[in-house]
Amino acid sequence: MKSTSLTSLPESEENKLKSALRRVITRRKSKLALIVTQMESLQIELDVIKHEYYTRIGNLLLQDNELDLQIIRYKNIKSLMLEGKTYEQALAFIEGQFYDEILKEQEEKKRIEEEQKVMIAKEIPEEEEVEIKTLWKKLIRQFHPDLVSDPEEKLRRNKIMQQINQAYAQQDLSILQRILLQPQVPVQKGSTLKELEETLEETEQMIITAEKTLKEMAHSQWYRWRTEMKKAKKEGKDVFRALEDSLIDDVLKKIALARQLQDDIENLKIGVKLKE
Repeated sequence: MKSTSLTSLPESEENKLKSALRRVITRRKSKLALIVTQMESLQIELDVIKHEYYTRIGNLLLQDNELDLQIIRYKNIKSLMLEGKTYEQALAFIEGQFYDEILKEQEEKKRIEEEQKVMIAKEIPEEEEVEIKTLWKKLIRQFHPDLVSDPEEKLRRNKIMQQINQAYAQQDLSILQRILLQPQVPVQKGSTLKELEETLEETEQMIITAEKTLKEMAHSQWYRWRTEMKKAKKEGKDVFRALEDSLIDDVLKKIALARQLQDDIENLKIGVKLKE
């Protein structure tokens, strides 16, 4: 909305314009609240999918990668020993080469452990579940940081939203009810045309940002898994089963190969001792 010159506006016209601006702001803020509620609902859904993925697939992928690293190390040790080095010499030679890879594996393991800390909702009566969801949405509209532009208030709301989402994930109605009683920082309402126009402009910008975030979420790998899971559910299938079975089969083969290489190395160590 274009800025209006106030010098020539009669008071009655100015008041009409203010009222019109406030109505527009109210509508736009309602739209913003709807978008951030959609964002949070989708995020919760994607977090559940992510948790299932890391619980079923993540650990297998990590084990598969660790076995790859282990097999390469064993092959290199065996090769060096066949060239005449002792086991200790071969081990010392390759340790430096694999230091970075070992650190990466440790970091990945830590990340998977963090992902698996997502709380799974407990079993509760359907009526309580509906009440929790209704209250959760109300709290989003009340405390979501993307509904305000002030940095300090955003930070305060971020902390509250963490509590809200954790309580929702745990399906804890009592905590959500306590959060609802927390005091709200009053939002300053514009009293001049300029302030109202600035408020409207800020609200429009927050809508653009929120829509962009929602769009980015819809292009994430977890959203693609969400689409696949919905499709599989209609067909009565488990979307992760084929990948899980394939990884288990791969891991078992690599365990067998790693054990064979270990045996080869032990035999080489015995052969060196016999020569001595």
